Amino acid sequence: MRRRALLGRAAALAAAATLPPGCRTATLRGGPPVPRGLHPAPSLDEPVFLGSRVGLRPWRAGGFRVEADRRGTKPLVHNYGHGGAGWTLAWGSAVEAADLLGTPRAVTVLGAGIVGLTTAAVLAERGFRVAVAAAERGTGATASAAAGAQFAPAGVVPPAGPAGAARLGRMLLEGHRRFTRTLPSLAGAVLPRVNYSTRPPERIALGRLPVSISRARPVSPMPIRRRGGPLDGWAYDTLCIEPPAYLHGLRGHLQGQGVRFEHRRVRGRLDLGEIPGEAVVLCLGVGAREAAGDPAVVPIRGQIECLAPPPGGGLRYMLSDRGYAFGRRDCTVLGGTYDRGDEGLAFRAADRAATLAKARRFFGTPDAASLPR
Repeated sequence: MRRRALLGRAAALAAAATLPPGCRTATLRGGPPVPRGLHPAPSLDEPVFLGSRVGLRPWRAGGFRVEADRRGTKPLVHNYGHGGAGWTLAWGSAVEAADLLGTPRAVTVLGAGIVGLTTAAVLAERGFRVAVAAAERGTGATASAAAGAQFAPAGVVPPAGPAGAARLGRMLLEGHRRFTRTLPSLAGAVLPRVNYSTRPPERIALGRLPVSISRARPVSPMPIRRRGGPLDGWAYDTLCIEPPAYLHGLRGHLQGQGVRFEHRRVRGRLDLGEIPGEAVVLCLGVGAREAAGDPAVVPIRGQIECLAPPPGGGLRYMLSDRGYAFGRRDCTVLGGTYDRGDEGLAFRAADRAATLAKARRFFGTPDAASLPR
C-alpha cells in the first residue's frame, strides 16, 4: 500500500509539473489527478492560414557528415546531412567543424541556413576571417526558414556505437547551451516548451535528448483541451525556436562581427579553386549532394502550415502525434509531412488538407466541408 501511495503521489507531481500556469488539479476517487485548467487547442474549426512554408530536409544515409577533406587545393570541411535535426545539431556541428580547421585563417562558409550561420559564428569567435557565400540573398529563402523548429534529434541517422552516442550527446548539450544562453538579440526567438505526445521515449526523437536537458515523464491525462476527451501520454522538456527571427538576428550579429555575406551559386561539383579564402566549409544541405558528389544525401520534403493563434494568445506548448502542432509567438505551426526523395518546392493544397485532418483527428475538431482558401 505504501508503494502504491508513493506511486500515486509521483504521478500527481508529474502531472502538476506540466500544467499551464495557474492550473489546478482535482483528484477523482479511484483515478489520477485531472486538470481543471487545460491548454487550449489550436483554432481548427475555421482556421485562418497565414501561409505555408516548404523545405527540403538534407537526410543522409550513414548519418550527418562533419569531417575534413584534404584532397583538393585547400582544406575543405564537410558539414551537412543533418536531416530534420539541422536546428538541433547546428551549434554542435559548428564546433566540430571549427575544431577540424584548427589555426585561424580566411575561410568561406558555403550556405546561409542555420548550419552555415552557426558555423560562421563559431569561426568568427575563434578569430577566423569569415565570408558566408550562398545562392539565397537573405535567410528567408533557406530550408532552415521552413522548419518547425523543435529541439530534438529527429529525422537523422544517429552515429553508431558508444563513441557515436557520446558524440551525439556532446552536440546536443552544446546546442542546448547555445540556444538557452544566447545573445540578447536572439533570446526572444527561443521559447522553453513542453511537448506532449502519446509516444513513449523509445518511440520518439525527444526521448534521445540527454536527461540533463529534458525530463520525460508520463502524464495522466495530458493537459490539453480536446473534444475527444482526455488522453494519457508523455511530457518532454524541449525548446521551440522561431526560425525567421533567429536567422535574421544571427545574420545581423555576424555582420556586426565583420562577417561578409556574398551571393554565390555552386553548380555541379564544387571547384575549390573558384572559392576565395584559404579554407572552405561546405554547409549546403541538400545542395551538398552535387557539390560534394555524395549520393547518400536524399531530400525529404516537408510543408508546414502557419495558422493564426487562438483567441487569447498563442499556444504555449507543443504536440507530437501523427503530425505536430507547435506554439510559437508568430503563429501556430502544423506539420508532419515527410516525403522522401521529393524535391518539389511548390505549395500543395493536398498536403495542407492532410496536415489539417491529422490535427483535427487528435483534437476532435469536426472536419469542415471545404478548406478556406
